[in-house]
Amino acid sequence: MTTTQTPAATENVPTAPRRSGSAKAHTVITDVLAGGQACGGGFNAVRGTEKMKITKVVNTPSASGDESVAYTAEQELDGEKSTIEVVLVRKNTTTAGFTAIGPSEATDNPAAIVAAQLKKLS
Repeated sequence: MTTTQTPAATENVPTAPRRSGSAKAHTVITDVLAGGQACGGGFNAVRGTEKMKITKVVNTPSASGDESVAYTAEQELDGEKSTIEVVLVRKNTTTAGFTAIGPSEATDNPAAIVAAQLKKLS
């Protein structure tokens, strides 16, 4: 995962590379876990031409697949606050990501959707 970890500086939003093999898939999960922990206090980011501020990143419980990590982030964009929920799951050698964005504190990545998609990976 390649990002600059300078709080309050403009950065790229971290993305996990696509890899094969369960050891490499495990590395994706651990890299995202470490990245989320490093960004707990928030950061500034630019997506295209939009400047946004992530004010907080919190690890949330997740028990999907063989391994998983989940974060809830608070975002400010154009004066509007919203919540971003990200779940990354490893099933065998495949990683799958699920993201939900909604009004502040009203976002939920439905467990039923994650479970249904994981059945397709079996």
